[in-house]
Amino acid sequence: MVKDKEHCLWVKNSLISLIKEYCGEEVLGKSGGVLYSSYSTVKPGDYVIFGINPGGDPVQMSHWTIECDIEYKYKKSIEKGTWNEYIDEIWSGEEPGESIFQRRIRRLSEFLFGSESKLRDICALNLVFIRTRNEKGINYKLFNRFWRVDEWFIKTVQPKCIITIGKKPYEYLHQKFSEYGSKKVCEKKFPASHGNWKMRISKITEPSGLVDKPIVILHIPHLSRYEVSGKKQIFDEVKEYLNELQEAEYVQ
Repeated sequence: MVKDKEHCLWVKNSLISLIKEYCGEEVLGKSGGVLYSSYSTVKPGDYVIFGINPGGDPVQMSHWTIECDIEYKYKKSIEKGTWNEYIDEIWSGEEPGESIFQRRIRRLSEFLFGSESKLRDICALNLVFIRTRNEKGINYKLFNRFWRVDEWFIKTVQPKCIITIGKKPYEYLHQKFSEYGSKKVCEKKFPASHGNWKMRISKITEPSGLVDKPIVILHIPHLSRYEVSGKKQIFDEVKEYLNELQEAEYVQ
């Protein structure tokens, strides 16, 4: 337990320091949040989940600042080592883990990993930490403001797969990886069974200085609008191809 506490403290202090250095100290006082998973997940692992940014009304939730969020989740990580916001927190006045978004990401975990509890082991966070009413105001300029902290998470976890919730994170991460010299060696699209929406999986070559191996990026439509339930067959195909890409050294 002491070791976990020391690790969680290191994550908390690192976050505060990195945000001050790269995003500006004033960001800590803005409404928002960083992680959805325990600080114990910020270590080498197979997966990282990236969302766009925290939802909700930044005016009504002005008291819930990024600094407050960092401190709260540090305490939760110490009290309950496997704490996960998607499973254990109450959103929108529902029972813990029972808001629409939470139910959908838990079901996604069941389809991809065989169990919703797998979420407890996966580092999950936002690319942008500031809360907005919707994603219309989120652009690459704002992504860039937080990139150096996002980069730190990727370097620390060294995932073999990044799962993006939403199209913008998928496209942005490809742009950033290309700046490290990586190349997309394949991309496959899967019907999402929702209008003309698609899920996309790509594999990119080793980006020097970011991760030490080829990496797969999986795009899932944003779960605030995309219903996962009833689509197990689609996700079975996605999972099969995902496993093929992760196991192959190179795919043309």
